[in-house]
Amino acid sequence: MGPVNRDTVLQAVHLYGRAWTSQDVTLLPSLFTTDAIYVERAFDKNATFRGLDAITQYWEYQIVGKQSNIRFRHASSELVRDADEPIAVVKWLAEFDNRRVHRVAGKAESSTDKTYKHVRFCQMAKLLFEGDKICYLEEYAQAMDGPGVRWPGIGEEVSDEDLAARIRQNPVVPKRVKCDLCSVDFPSKTQLFRHLKSTQPDGEGVCVPIQQQPEEEETCAWICMSLGYTCSEGVEGEIVRALVALAKDHSQPASSVDANGLTWAVTPNWSYSAVVNVASIKLSKILLGIVPVETLPSLLNDKLKHVGISMHTALIVDRPCVQERREFEKYEAFTPWSVLQGKEEGVEEESEMIDGTINEGWSKNGKHCRKPLSETAAFPYVDVEMAKRLRNGARLLKDCGRTDLGHFADVNNSHEMKIRVRTRTMEEPWHRFCRISVSMRQPRRGVVDRIVGLLLGYARSSLSEDELVSSALEVSSSQDCVETSSPLLPDCSCTQFICLLEPALTKYEGKIATKLCGDSDNNATKMPEVVKNSIERMEVAILAQRWQETMCRGQTHL
Repeated sequence: MGPVNRDTVLQAVHLYGRAWTSQDVTLLPSLFTTDAIYVERAFDKNATFRGLDAITQYWEYQIVGKQSNIRFRHASSELVRDADEPIAVVKWLAEFDNRRVHRVAGKAESSTDKTYKHVRFCQMAKLLFEGDKICYLEEYAQAMDGPGVRWPGIGEEVSDEDLAARIRQNPVVPKRVKCDLCSVDFPSKTQLFRHLKSTQPDGEGVCVPIQQQPEEEETCAWICMSLGYTCSEGVEGEIVRALVALAKDHSQPASSVDANGLTWAVTPNWSYSAVVNVASIKLSKILLGIVPVETLPSLLNDKLKHVGISMHTALIVDRPCVQERREFEKYEAFTPWSVLQGKEEGVEEESEMIDGTINEGWSKNGKHCRKPLSETAAFPYVDVEMAKRLRNGARLLKDCGRTDLGHFADVNNSHEMKIRVRTRTMEEPWHRFCRISVSMRQPRRGVVDRIVGLLLGYARSSLSEDELVSSALEVSSSQDCVETSSPLLPDCSCTQFICLLEPALTKYEGKIATKLCGDSDNNATKMPEVVKNSIERMEVAILAQRWQETMCRGQTHL
């Protein structure tokens, strides 16, 4: 048959590019033979099209139906022809907007979400000719989306020779540039910009160096603190007052503490108490030279213990911990079983095995295990049917929170926000409490209170399943869900039960190489035992105060 002519190949690729960019399938009969084979992906029966009719149908679906803003560039200098057969290998660049169709979860099958992705790739194609038409095309594409990719562009401003050099990553010799102010020649724009930044014209065609002002040395340093508190009211002021008092104890002025610069991972008034929260504040380096940062927890705890605040650890950092750094939060609501209309003490009721998320025991190896309700210390105070509803309500909230509770969060990508609700009994001496755990990504103020209130209302049979889900999915008209009481719970406020267990700050902990929170196990840095013990004592103190408050309100006798 003999080799194919170079001009024939160039004309065929030019026609292919014109048909593609114009999305004109009427040009295909001039390009392919009637029995042509088009292989989009090798060894894929769904991507191999035999005959002109099949190729046309593929183009109508893929090229015409899904692509737009198509640009095409043939790298003609890369063309290779077989010396004996009418075979050629060509290379081209292409970019376009590709429409992607996704099924929308929870909607009818016909519902679709149409989005567009801009696609760029370099493609090689093997062409077999029969006369001046293509009888076989097999293509291979390489997407241009890697971190080291530098897209050369499709326009004519890039020559074929330059395109070939860029593909081979040949060293590029920068063009020399000249300063318009002093006429000095520079080998690159980078050096010219460095020259312009460090000099100024003197009015006589000469650039003179700028006298650099010495940078003022920073006199303060950021301190990051992990702490807990039994009541969030006034916690910020108490911490600042304790730090100022510490400075005065060492003959340092009150200005050694940046009283207005205290930042938090989670704003304190978003929960009634906290086992672990993270705060940052600036202290003078002079004060830190006198008082080592590792001694701050013990010194400050002596001044703060009377107000229910305990500092777990403190360290010097180069960046503060702010709300945007938290990945999600874990809250717990320590709720008396009596609020859930549990049994009176001593009343026996038939028990059954309930899912481990409501009745959790602990095996010897520390892992969760199922435990009959009758074997827990909480059994005399728990109504079995109410416990079932509590567990089922937690499951309903978790299911609807997978995709639909985006309005509860301070994040734009609501489909990434998940909510996890778990309920379980507690061992003595806290067996009169139900432990409700809520984990979610950056919730807005009052959201956890609302979730707990709805769950308690459902457990008390004040809400049906449909009412629980629909109430959870209501979009609040205000930015904050600040309501702390519920008509479903007229005898108590949910806020009094809410405790911030900890914010998840895995990335921030990795940057400062210190473990601040107790449950971020994927961080390589281990938490010291003294910090673990401090966190455990804080949780016990919060539970003790909840019990005392419950007794004072008489809620054990509801």
